[in-house]
Amino acid sequence: MFDDDDDNDEEEVSGPASGGYGSATDDDDDEDEEEDGTDPETERRADAEVARGKNDRAFYDNLAKEEDARHNAMRVDLQKRSLAVGELRQKLHHKESELRELSMKITIEEDRIDYEKKKAYRRGVGDIADTVGGQTHIESTPILSKDIDPKDIDEEFSVERAEAHIKQMKSEKIELEEVLRDMLEHMHKEERALSQLQHQLIRM
Repeated sequence: MFDDDDDNDEEEVSGPASGGYGSATDDDDDEDEEEDGTDPETERRADAEVARGKNDRAFYDNLAKEEDARHNAMRVDLQKRSLAVGELRQKLHHKESELRELSMKITIEEDRIDYEKKKAYRRGVGDIADTVGGQTHIESTPILSKDIDPKDIDEEFSVERAEAHIKQMKSEKIELEEVLRDMLEHMHKEERALSQLQHQLIRM
């Protein structure tokens, strides 16, 4: 009889009431989670931070690329505008030379007409003086412009043709002056745009 009681006591001692293997296993799992740091919420937040960082870097990288592309496009535009303004200045200078040359031709032709008219007048006065036997002798004094070639003096000259030519040249001069005004206005517009573009690039 005493042996059976001893066996029962041993079974009771080793049963779940003493704490058993089940409770020890749960405690071990909790300790493993704490030691490994495998909390799902923490991992989710960490992954989100990594993804956000990648997205931010990609966003700013794209911004930098777009800004570089814009700068390059502005530099190309600046170069083109500089060349265009240079060409406009050359054309304007050429037209200004044409206008000066045309103005000089008009002046020469007007001087020639004036000379021929005064020469004819003085010739008439001289004839009258000779007729009445006066002592006064009128010398013909050339009043040609210094730009007139002396060889043209002896050539046949028509005041009527010269006046018609002057009228034509003055009409051409008016047209040329209008062209010059338009070119000058266009060039000033391009110069302003070029200056603004230069300031924009400097501020960047």
